[in-house]
Amino acid sequence: MTVVINVRSKNLDLIANADSLAIYNVKTLDSPGNGFVRLSYEVLESSAESSELNPTFHWGFGKLIARLGGLSDSLSDLVKDADTPQQTLAFNHFQKAREAFDNELFELALEEINNSINGDLTSSGYKEEWRFYQLLGIIHLGYYNCDVKLVDLEKAVKAFLDSAELIINKRPADAAYSYLAAGWAAYCLGDISNAKSYTSKAIENNPGLAEAFFQMAKLMIADGNVKESFKYLENAIEKDTFYALKSIADRDFQNHETELTEYLESLRKEKNNKYKSKITADINALRSSNMPADLQKRIDNFTSGKSLLDLSKTERDWEEFKLKPWFYTVEMGDIFVEHDVLVKVVEPYREKVVIRQATWYRREESKFVTKNREVEKKKKQKYAVKIFRDTFTFFTGKVLADYDLVLVEEGNFLMGDSSSTGRSDEKPVQNVKLSPYLICTTQVAQKVWNLVMNNNPSNFEGYNLPVDQISWYDSVEFCNRLSAMAGFTPCYTINKEKDNSLNKNKNDAFRWTITCNLKANGYRLPTEAEWEFAAKGGNSTNFKIFSGSDDVNQVAWYKDNSGYKTQNVGQKQANELGIYDMSGNVWEWCWDWYDNYGLAETHDPMGPEYGAYRVLRGGSWADSKNYQRSTGRGSESPFGRYSSIGLRLVRAYIKKG
Repeated sequence: MTVVINVRSKNLDLIANADSLAIYNVKTLDSPGNGFVRLSYEVLESSAESSELNPTFHWGFGKLIARLGGLSDSLSDLVKDADTPQQTLAFNHFQKAREAFDNELFELALEEINNSINGDLTSSGYKEEWRFYQLLGIIHLGYYNCDVKLVDLEKAVKAFLDSAELIINKRPADAAYSYLAAGWAAYCLGDISNAKSYTSKAIENNPGLAEAFFQMAKLMIADGNVKESFKYLENAIEKDTFYALKSIADRDFQNHETELTEYLESLRKEKNNKYKSKITADINALRSSNMPADLQKRIDNFTSGKSLLDLSKTERDWEEFKLKPWFYTVEMGDIFVEHDVLVKVVEPYREKVVIRQATWYRREESKFVTKNREVEKKKKQKYAVKIFRDTFTFFTGKVLADYDLVLVEEGNFLMGDSSSTGRSDEKPVQNVKLSPYLICTTQVAQKVWNLVMNNNPSNFEGYNLPVDQISWYDSVEFCNRLSAMAGFTPCYTINKEKDNSLNKNKNDAFRWTITCNLKANGYRLPTEAEWEFAAKGGNSTNFKIFSGSDDVNQVAWYKDNSGYKTQNVGQKQANELGIYDMSGNVWEWCWDWYDNYGLAETHDPMGPEYGAYRVLRGGSWADSKNYQRSTGRGSESPFGRYSSIGLRLVRAYIKKG
């Protein structure tokens, strides 16, 4: 049922703006003139956030009462309480009455509800069931599209009171609905005194019933008691701000429009001041000097002047905002990573030169001359790398989690093992070209995983330990959720219902169909080529055996030094790009299906089209030295979860401007 109301524009401005009206599904139709605005809404759908009785007007009241409390209990539940066959028959008549009422067969509904109470040819009826009188009262009360011939307000009052008295000791909240309806029927009869009495009982039996407070406010103002009326109105508005809008559209309140306008303006100012004081106190108590500027702008928006409906929503939004992680990313500028490199240098040296050989008769004649030679020496070399810091923080500036990403510049490299130490699956060497990308300097720590997934599956638990025991599927879901939290576009499209025909793993019970968009700005797993290029140091590579060194102990936690467990991320020496633990600690999932290399020059390769296993890279705390090499490869079923497997994040590098 669509309700159309006319309200004064100046009063509406105190109550709501376009956004807050939309929350309550209220539409602005037009302005008929004389300072009025016409609004419309569906009577039973006006507010998803309103109290247990949605704000309604005259003809929607009865229909709404019919949907509340025990009137909607199923027949099977009702007959469980039946003690005799007569009571069971009475409940069957009640069910027929409800069905007829819902189908707008009102005379039939009245006949059946009377049969429930008074009986028929085969039953004596049941006079002690409160629901019967409640429905009887509704039929006599009248409602939208009702049968006007059946409206009898005096009978409605009696039926609602009978209903209330039968249930008041067992279900006071349902009794409150009956008293409320009796009060409304009495008001429609012009019996203000009894209407107030019944409505007062509704409040007494259900103090949370906002509609009862509004009805009492309406009765008070209709009786000329404006001051008392506003006390009840404020209580209704406190429970559901929508009653402020209802008041400016109600005829009884419109008869005292000047006083109502002054009251609503006073209430709006009072609530705004109270709200601003609360926010100011929250900010003063918790503010941090580390708060980013764009976050400060969001906070400032909360303290601007609000209408009553908008203020109600904003108060809830503020409470949520205080608990919601805020994401921001900052370009930290260049940092310098220092590494030992072997360089060829020319150095002078003195060499003895024989001028005349010794004989039996004379000594050898010689002299020292200075010569130059080329030698290899270790030299400290600094590499400039561009670092970005992604941070999740509360509005207070307290950091929940942060992590750095390094820019891997566009480049060509030889992917695979060119020495004799590699395995057969690391050959033939590939000539690969990669676009620029950002890669995390550390493996994903448990603090970040827990923030996003609200769980910690790890075998080795620790705030800064790498997350472990996560499958490839877990990792992909994590990437998408983190992207959503950060406001990025997720890279993965995940269809859990569609079986992936490219998955050749017969033991995989998941087999989700997942596609990846490398151009999206969200987080994702690295491709195998991206992983190896970063592990080798990108364009700054020194061609080390492991990621950043020829000495495995400098850069990796592995079988011989890990103590058979994971270690905090970022403790060993970084490689040339400032990236840690690309050798050792935990294996890292990559996007690619695992297979032997094919021989082809490729640009941004994403691996084989199909497979049974996903690629792992980097070795782990549980593996020997040979598995920690930058070119070493591993594989595992995408559903596998082990304490030696974690992940590292990548996201696209998008240049500003």
